[in-house]
Amino acid sequence: MPMQIIIVDDGSDCDYQDIISKVDFAQLDYLRLPKRMGANVARNHGVNKANGDVITFLDDDDAWFPNFIENHLKIYAENPTTSAVVCGSQIMGSKVQKINNDYFVSEASLRRGNNFCGMSGVSAKREVLLEYPFDVALQNGQDWDLLVRLVSNHKIIRNISKPLFQYRKNTPNSISTLTKKLRIEKSDARLASVYKHKQWLGEYYFKRRAADQLLAFILQKPDRFKWLAKCVKLSGYRITFSILMKKLTRTNT
Repeated sequence: MPMQIIIVDDGSDCDYQDIISKVDFAQLDYLRLPKRMGANVARNHGVNKANGDVITFLDDDDAWFPNFIENHLKIYAENPTTSAVVCGSQIMGSKVQKINNDYFVSEASLRRGNNFCGMSGVSAKREVLLEYPFDVALQNGQDWDLLVRLVSNHKIIRNISKPLFQYRKNTPNSISTLTKKLRIEKSDARLASVYKHKQWLGEYYFKRRAADQLLAFILQKPDRFKWLAKCVKLSGYRITFSILMKKLTRTNT
């Protein structure tokens, strides 16, 4: 059982006051932002309002398994030097799971992308999140950006190699759905986290990370050839072809 629940409403069009008033939990805080400001602004507001030592995150279209909090808190209790914890996931309504068997989140792993989980599978000490707040300039890649900043500053992030939450795919406002509709004019915003960590990535992994972002859902994009052209310009033919084949193979399996 959490000691506090904070609901941050990022300027939605719905009024949740009636529903929230029916929740029987003393330490429930509802914070409604005056306008839509983005997930990172909302998360930072939640962190600042929290009074616990460890903070977990749950997006409104995801769901934790009943043992999520218990498993995360156990890691902190047994390993006091831990700064953050990540875990595996399962697609809602499916048996498909995403599990990483690494014990720790490493720089080497993150240079290949976020092979762990999104923010609904992340917990971290509040003092760490206050020192490394979410980057409000980023529209995507926030989870990867946070993990990169922590590990590159020698913070210990442990991984639980089992699914502890479910996430929905292809909901109307999900990142994947919005990415499929993204126009080429927004490509630099899509690459913001990659450019931010270009030096840390190094030339080879920068090109691969850029290609991975540019070619995401390439078959569904309305101007796919422009995305391909930008990928070739930024990452070269060889890396573009390699990442493209990887994504097409994944789509057909």
